[in-house]
Amino acid sequence: MAGLSTTGARLVQVAAGQFWFRADFSAVEKRIFDTTLDALDGAEDYGGEVKQRMDHLIFLLIRFVSDRIDGQSKRFGYLARITKADETPLEDELQEDLYDYLNSILVCDLERTDISSGRTDIYIPCDGFRLIIELKRLVVAWTDAAIAPLLRQTTAYHQTDIRLGVLGILDLSDRPAGVPHLDQCIYVQKREVAGEPDRTAVVMRVPGNARTPSDSKA
Repeated sequence: MAGLSTTGARLVQVAAGQFWFRADFSAVEKRIFDTTLDALDGAEDYGGEVKQRMDHLIFLLIRFVSDRIDGQSKRFGYLARITKADETPLEDELQEDLYDYLNSILVCDLERTDISSGRTDIYIPCDGFRLIIELKRLVVAWTDAAIAPLLRQTTAYHQTDIRLGVLGILDLSDRPAGVPHLDQCIYVQKREVAGEPDRTAVVMRVPGNARTPSDSKA
């Protein structure tokens, strides 16, 4: 079971000691990490080395989103407040940012073709399986109905491999300052498929079009 020590620079243990990595996890990040892993417990194919690799990736995604939320106004222009309609960012900017981040730690590819007759956004090869990250953007309000078609496309890439992957969404909806909280940015979503086990995606919400705390507009 994943866990964190309680003092000093913390050690995160994933999958019974197979991965160890140092992290200055906040209490909120720790809660999200543990909650996400608990939600994946019992999901199809989530075990053994798949669990090890997925847990490690979830850790990295939590740190990625947390850093982008804190630093977007200064360092990540594609996440800043949109002032002109023709300057609305594409998901390609999230793709490049996330790829650069992950590729400094993991082996991964961009735009891998011939996966379920399609092309993946970020492809992470593992020993005997693959992890796929599908990236989209959302300009309307964040709702289950708005996410549903994106989830269907993401889980369609699970046709010939493990029934587990990641859906990353650049959220460009118009929101009040300080919304959403990090708790709402990493969670597990399942898709029912008739005649077979459920398919599962970890949803990563990256808030863009952000108002600063000093922006008092609703």
